[in-house]
Amino acid sequence: MESEQWDAIIVGSGPGGLTTAACLGSTGKRVLVLEQHDVAGGNTQVFRRHHGNDWYEFDVGVHYIGECGPGGLFTTIFDGLGVGERMQFRELDRDGFDTLHFPDFTFRVPASWDEYEHRLMEQFPNERAGINRCLRVLHTVSEEGRMIFGEDRPTYDEWAMRPLSEL
Repeated sequence: MESEQWDAIIVGSGPGGLTTAACLGSTGKRVLVLEQHDVAGGNTQVFRRHHGNDWYEFDVGVHYIGECGPGGLFTTIFDGLGVGERMQFRELDRDGFDTLHFPDFTFRVPASWDEYEHRLMEQFPNERAGINRCLRVLHTVSEEGRMIFGEDRPTYDEWAMRPLSEL
């Protein structure tokens, strides 16, 4: 039996693994993707369950991703792979892409940093200093997260994987 030869072996068929495999494959590399689950897709997949006569669908993880507009990271990658024209992204509702329900109030999370800050200040006027600090860190983490690995990203490295409660 002839053994297979691979230029790269990718472990995991999530978005990162499949994109990496597609990039390498587009340059002529022989790529093997290994996945322990019976469905490819990682945190982009959905699963269905039924109860009685009803079926329910659950998203596993990804609900929103950024950098999908013209010139964005994902647009650039998909265009480079020749599949950009087949991808369609919908813009988040600028007025509120998420609605948070609390016992005493409801808060709609807007798509813009400025409007987000405005709404937080309006809802929590006595928390200005904390809101400013929190948003400054979140905005810096977001900006530094777009940088190439290996560049100096001190705020990202300190805060990206920590819970907001530590701010």
